[in-house]
Amino acid sequence: MTGWDDINALKDQLQSHPFLGDPTEVLILPCHGSMASSEQRLIFDKPDSGVRKIVLATNMAETSITINDVVFVVDCGKAKETSYDALNNTPCLLPTWISKASARQVQNAIEYLKVIGALDEEEELTILVAGLSVRDPFLSPFDKKDLADSAKAQFSCQDYSDHLALIRAYEGWKEAERDHLGYDYCWKNFLSAQTLKAIDSLKKQFLFLLKDTGLVDENLSTSNKWSRDENIVRAVICAGLFPGICSVVNKERSIALKTMEDGQVMLYSNSVNGKEAKIPYPWLIFNEKVKVNSVFLRDSTAISDSVLLLFGGNICRGGLDGHLKMLAGYLEFFMTPDLAYTYVTLRKELEELILSKLQNPRMDTQTWEELLQAIRLLASSDPCSGRFVFGRQEIKPKKIKTLLPASTGDIGGDNPKGQLQTLLTRAGHDNPTYKTKQLNNNQFKAMVEFNGMQFISQSCGNKKLAEKERCRRHWSGELRRCIVRSTPIRPEKWKAAQHAYLNYIGAIPLWRLGLLGGKDQ
Repeated sequence: MTGWDDINALKDQLQSHPFLGDPTEVLILPCHGSMASSEQRLIFDKPDSGVRKIVLATNMAETSITINDVVFVVDCGKAKETSYDALNNTPCLLPTWISKASARQVQNAIEYLKVIGALDEEEELTILVAGLSVRDPFLSPFDKKDLADSAKAQFSCQDYSDHLALIRAYEGWKEAERDHLGYDYCWKNFLSAQTLKAIDSLKKQFLFLLKDTGLVDENLSTSNKWSRDENIVRAVICAGLFPGICSVVNKERSIALKTMEDGQVMLYSNSVNGKEAKIPYPWLIFNEKVKVNSVFLRDSTAISDSVLLLFGGNICRGGLDGHLKMLAGYLEFFMTPDLAYTYVTLRKELEELILSKLQNPRMDTQTWEELLQAIRLLASSDPCSGRFVFGRQEIKPKKIKTLLPASTGDIGGDNPKGQLQTLLTRAGHDNPTYKTKQLNNNQFKAMVEFNGMQFISQSCGNKKLAEKERCRRHWSGELRRCIVRSTPIRPEKWKAAQHAYLNYIGAIPLWRLGLLGGKDQ
């Protein structure tokens, strides 16, 4: 509702209703800042069995508090906003219609929660969360920018991660603090002592909360068992920051970075990845992006396909064997069918473990040791080459001058041309040639040429639909098979991961995992 008067009026109307006014059936509770605190707290109490609770409130209930047992939200579509009457020199607080953007916020938040992964309870995660909750501790004075960048680079150790650099900077500061040299350490390394102290305080708070809920034992040795495993830390970062994902394409003299929403993006110059000529990973997970003239990414960490598949968003099977999709099909992975089965199975088991742990925080995860070992080995053994995207075996198609029959593809969305070019670039191909023609009957046809092949859309009523259909046809038929044909991926190091997983499930034959060659082996 827009305010106290509307809340009171609606409350009176509901209480006068023969059913809604029955306190044994419906509990009506107003909530407003003018009410006493004891009355406001009633909205958090659980009603008796069989009683429906109705809370009447302003949009404060949407933005400032969380009522755990709310099932439905009914919005009147108006809210009071402060404006200024210049004619009368008077500030005004009047009800106005909420914008469409504001109305979409809740839906967008729900969609966001659907695609983010779950967090692990590694103790080192608390440093990262604390670090991302405050301002950047790395200082960059205008007259000493080069020295500041060099100081930050020494914390990177060529691991392509701003977050790991933050951890090393914090740990170095803690060690210096024990010798009462914290300020000297910050001065030499262009770090903010105040920010590092804030990180330390938040880290202690987060650790206390984890212990209080039972997710972390008093004895931290168990939770810290893999805290020095760089790949596990990358996985935790991926789980926490997804869907902030960016694809990496290493070109001859530069790096191309693209996100789903923005297309081409750039890295801030003070990022440890900003000055790298090559990034030997297929993906960057990032904390924040800012649009100035271009879109810039802050605080990024490079991750492998395996980390993204196991700790990123929900994955589903595509239309081909060995085809997995993420983010409604925008991210696609192609591999042998058995390897895809392994990833899907491991991911399902991991999600069940996390759900069980959250439902029962005191649960001993030692009984899941084999599963965790398998995931750890699989994440650490990935060659980080991005080979799951289109294989990497390039099969040159025969030149065909006739038109190819079209079939339904998976390219779609608001920017099919951008998606298509990203897919082709990741596959190692040059961009195709596009043409759009207006027909005499006010219809449009679009054509794309690639490696001697032509794909023409059906006649469409507008230009945009024709171009979208053209991209869908381009990503279909023979050309699709040429691009996405995957090579058998059988890294020897991954056998250990599969054996560890077999010890856990004890039922899947080795040959079905696709890493030992065939059924007879």
